[in-house]
Amino acid sequence: DRTMMAEGKWKNVSLDVQPFGTVNFPKPLDLAWVTQNYHDLKIAKYGPVDTVAFDRAVYKALKPGGIFFVLDHQGWPGMTDDDIAKVHRIDKAQVIREVTSAGFKLQSEGTFLHRPTDDHHMVIFDPKVKGKLYAACSTRHDIPGWGPLTANKPNDAGGVCVSDDYGASWSVLGHGLPVLPCVLIAMDSVP
Repeated sequence: DRTMMAEGKWKNVSLDVQPFGTVNFPKPLDLAWVTQNYHDLKIAKYGPVDTVAFDRAVYKALKPGGIFFVLDHQGWPGMTDDDIAKVHRIDKAQVIREVTSAGFKLQSEGTFLHRPTDDHHMVIFDPKVKGKLYAACSTRHDIPGWGPLTANKPNDAGGVCVSDDYGASWSVLGHGLPVLPCVLIAMDSVP
């Protein structure tokens, strides 16, 4: 990210490193995006985080109508914080309950990452799960020419892509992401 910023191409993007669990942006955002680490906010060894306060801070950081996009490994109902720390997953209902308590409304839920064979009790680092990578890609993403994705390349916008072999090959799971690099947690609109 720092290398990308040093190139000076992204005039409306800034990089600001904050302590874990901190929400502090200099101006209102259009989008706050948390990918595969909302569960980390529950893991004590990373530092104490009040997730409801975190969600409220995200809500306040967004412009009216802004989007809070949360993507994470699904766990099972009734998980404890110890369970979350062990398997690095979180109960979807818990995330929805916490996020909506901060004022958000659940607008939609993507199902393109759901896999019937996913054992929600399995540690995400298990070899049966490990090797699976997800990427938010766009027509300007840093996968040159979409490489192995060329056959599945979205026509007009990006998508969520998956690899089952540590990135050697990729397939597109869903389309509709913006034609912007999708590599940062938060983006503001183009001025």
